[in-house]
Amino acid sequence: MDDRSWASPTWYSFRHVLNLWCTHANHLGLRDNSEKSQYTHKRLLQRKFMRSIGHVAPCVVDHLCALGAYLGHGPPQPKETERFSKAMACAAKIRAAPASAYVRIFVASSAAAMKAAYGWLVFLGLLKS
Repeated sequence: MDDRSWASPTWYSFRHVLNLWCTHANHLGLRDNSEKSQYTHKRLLQRKFMRSIGHVAPCVVDHLCALGAYLGHGPPQPKETERFSKAMACAAKIRAAPASAYVRIFVASSAAAMKAAYGWLVFLGLLKS
């Protein structure tokens, strides 16, 4: 089982659901990979509060990352910028490939464009710069 996700309106609700999950997982004999746990809050002050809680602190992040896509507002994350740079390099190689225009367009749309677009449902910040 992977990627358990939930949203909680309060810190107490979050702790309650987390405790329920831990109890249920233990009952089923499941072991969580605590290195992959991610907790966040939309407000910086609340994230600071969460970072002050000992066992939760190492898992608090500014932006959740699921399957390589970051969720949240703000500037692009380094991993996103790197992916976009790789897509641009891929497009440059495709443009120079000794193939017909049709083949280059097909490969670019299925390789470079997909690499650049992965995880970018709403954010267009890098495309503007």
